[in-house]
Amino acid sequence: MPRAVATSGSFGYSAVSRRSTPARVHVHVDFAPRPSPNQTKPCSSRDVRTWKEIITLEFLKRPSFLRALSSPTSELHDILRDIFASRDDLRAPCSPDRYVNFAVDALHGVKEFGGTSLSKALAARLSIERAIRLEARAIREHFDILKQPAEKLCSFVCFHLYVKALPDAELYPPPGVFVAMTRRMARTWEPDLKAARASDTRKSPADTEVLDRSRIQLTIPEEVSCVVHDADTNEVVLVVVRNFCANGAILAGIALAGSRALSCRNNVRSEDPGSIVQAGFTAGSLSAPTFGLARNFASRAKGAAKAERASNDELAAALAYFWARAKSRFPSEVIEDVEGFYDAHSIPRFDPNWPFSATTTASLFLTIAGYPVSIPSAERAPGCAVIAEGYARPVHREGQPHRWAIGWNYRREGATLIGGHFYCSKYATEMRAAHDTAWSWSPLIFHTTGLSNAHPSTFNSEGFKLEGFAFVTPIRLASAYAAWARDTTTPREELVVRAHAALGAHFGSSGDGDISYS
Repeated sequence: MPRAVATSGSFGYSAVSRRSTPARVHVHVDFAPRPSPNQTKPCSSRDVRTWKEIITLEFLKRPSFLRALSSPTSELHDILRDIFASRDDLRAPCSPDRYVNFAVDALHGVKEFGGTSLSKALAARLSIERAIRLEARAIREHFDILKQPAEKLCSFVCFHLYVKALPDAELYPPPGVFVAMTRRMARTWEPDLKAARASDTRKSPADTEVLDRSRIQLTIPEEVSCVVHDADTNEVVLVVVRNFCANGAILAGIALAGSRALSCRNNVRSEDPGSIVQAGFTAGSLSAPTFGLARNFASRAKGAAKAERASNDELAAALAYFWARAKSRFPSEVIEDVEGFYDAHSIPRFDPNWPFSATTTASLFLTIAGYPVSIPSAERAPGCAVIAEGYARPVHREGQPHRWAIGWNYRREGATLIGGHFYCSKYATEMRAAHDTAWSWSPLIFHTTGLSNAHPSTFNSEGFKLEGFAFVTPIRLASAYAAWARDTTTPREELVVRAHAALGAHFGSSGDGDISYS
């Protein structure tokens, strides 16, 4: 049986405490901010008067607009954005972050609304705006915490659990099988798994194992953050961080970015349950190794390239947050392992402007409650990542050029959702899946994510949502980048053309066959 050493205190850095606010608000964070209007000249006083008249007229015609003044959502921002975009002949009277203030000033004292109703709505709006500013400040402070790197493992205050390694012949769950929580779950998935595996004749169909709990040495409950060690060598084998983000507004923004990415990219493992898509760099296919940004956008329609670029911009921002948060909440040994690989081979971070630029830091642009916000000097994420939805795979291991991978289940929803847990077979360890959980593991050790009752028949229902990011690295990434870098002696224009031509040749391909979300 495993032994545990518990120490008091919190794991890593605690979440930012929320300030008390004068009104209850629902702050929305979007990692794909709306572009600011391109305005080179200030708005004239005549245009200002015209805009105030337009605002007053629109709110008089639509009583619902007045109700939006006192609504603690982003509805008012959406209304004003549409109004100011409706007149190409007029310059916007202010920047988007001042739209609400401008509207309040325009409506103040308008008698046609009736003094009492308008004054109450304006007073409510002012209270809401104060609350939003406080919430936005708390989110900024949340980002400031990311500038404090985590300490060495020996300094972490958390549960330290010690588990015996199993002989290769006794690994559990055993290699090559799907893991189901119940017999009913196994029977439900059986036809789909057989049909999916039949589509790839290179692989033999995998069996499904109903979990035998008596063979599990350690189960990590949903609320426990911990570090799991090998009981004999003291080597770290698993790090689990619950409440990884601990900010509902940011989690919602991350979930939105992840859902958008999943909806517009091709699944790279159709033989497995769920969906998994690549982001960032790829080493190309085994038959045609080529370093470059993954080109797995699902659409080839007109405008798809622009949409793909916008999606990459959004993902780069969301993954930069994931990486920054990981740097502040995981032991430095894990972070230095990932950073050391990229630095040793000079492999670029996830810069969506590559190959035109290869920056390691950039301003992180997002929208908080309708207001554009810039977080300066954010470190870009490692160059390779995947986004997964309801993904499961037989127990497996894969090569990776460095030891640690980092995953984050940013979304797990469903009152009746069971399964989808993470297993480390070498130590017969089960990490119970939970919302907003991050963990680090070695892909070289047999592991898997089990099946859940989010079967395709119910997968698109609102009751089941299982989504996550992971930083995993193709085993051939360094050699592919080295081959690409050897061509940098050619003129820049030729190099860029060659890079884009190579990427275009693989548009819609599955990319690497040797990475997975586990």
